[in-house]
Amino acid sequence: MRKFVLLLILLSSEIAMGQDFSMEIDGFCRGWIYINSSANIAAMEVRGLPWREKYKSVYVSFLPSIYIVQSIKTSKYGLVDRENKVIVPLKYEDLGTFECPSNIAFAKMNGKWGAITVNDEIAIPFVYDNFKVSYADRNPFCVQQNNKWGRVDEKGKVVTPFEYDDVMLTGYTTSFLKKDNKWGGTNDKGEMILPFFYDQVKVEYRIGVLLNKDNKWGMMNRNNQLIIPVIYDSITLLSKYWQSTIYCLVTKEGKKGVVDDNHKVIIPFDIYDNISAPSYDTFMVTLHNKKGFFDHEGKVITPAIYEEAKDFDRALAQVKRNGKWGCIDKEGKEVTPCQYDAMRTCDDLIAVRLKGYWGFLNLQGKLIVPCQYEEIQRFNGDAIGVKRNGKWGMINKQGKLVVPHKYDESYKLMNE
Repeated sequence: MRKFVLLLILLSSEIAMGQDFSMEIDGFCRGWIYINSSANIAAMEVRGLPWREKYKSVYVSFLPSIYIVQSIKTSKYGLVDRENKVIVPLKYEDLGTFECPSNIAFAKMNGKWGAITVNDEIAIPFVYDNFKVSYADRNPFCVQQNNKWGRVDEKGKVVTPFEYDDVMLTGYTTSFLKKDNKWGGTNDKGEMILPFFYDQVKVEYRIGVLLNKDNKWGMMNRNNQLIIPVIYDSITLLSKYWQSTIYCLVTKEGKKGVVDDNHKVIIPFDIYDNISAPSYDTFMVTLHNKKGFFDHEGKVITPAIYEEAKDFDRALAQVKRNGKWGCIDKEGKEVTPCQYDAMRTCDDLIAVRLKGYWGFLNLQGKLIVPCQYEEIQRFNGDAIGVKRNGKWGMINKQGKLVVPHKYDESYKLMNE
């Protein structure tokens, strides 16, 4: 089976993770999940029904109490209910979920793709070589025949003729079609909204589309508005889809800068050698191997004066100057002087080493546990192992000793 993108969402308690459905997906799938087959089969067998002896896989169908199953004998797919009653015979070479808005599923028979209803009625005939579908999209569906792409509706009616070399889905109402080596855009009604003008398009999940023309890049948002003009040598998205503002690292004539989705320059060009992705609304910049920080509005937090630095983690960033580590806040103030030999984050504490011994800062950069431990070790949960005078004990996230120093080996703390 070919791989496809799995985008997980929260589902009902009946759905476990693990599906390996082979549809080729281009764009975004909403609600796709795959379940652990053996675990799910074991759960089904609690009802006393012979699932394991009949099926090699059990998949989520997105229909209430109905499952996609794969036969052990034939490797074919069909549908059964919770009582193992066959709803759709196990006759398909592949079968997808019923998550289309029209409640149909794509299936494969005799090497061709089509789509069926839950009653095993043919919605889209089995005559297509390939298809691409995004379950965040509405109809029509993109299908391929004789190396050309077109689109059909949920009843199989051709709504876009088979004259395109490729298609690209976005996960919202816009789709892109390729013809004569140029890309254009259509809406969900099949109407052209962008001419066949662009050389390349690249979808950015839930954010928009990067557009390329004559080796220059720009960006269009989900509302089909050109938010960054097609003038840059490269664009790298720095934001995630859940963030309210889009930031992009752009290059122009070999110089790097950062712009937002209003094309406002956040970090100027022709200055910095490197710029990191934002962390807690800050950007780390590099100039002549020195590190500094900007905030999300383009204000300098601190100039590039530090030999090393780590991205902001909540309120503080760890920085190194003159060979020693300290912490700065978002105003650029060194709330922890650069005096430590090493520094690392331990959940809600910051471990620091001075003259061979470890201590701990809180998240405000204040020393709450003096540097007195020979070794430290993180454990899962709320505790940190600490070694003093050759013996291991344990402190909690507030720095309080909760297990006395009595163990020769740190692993023995696991029983505490």
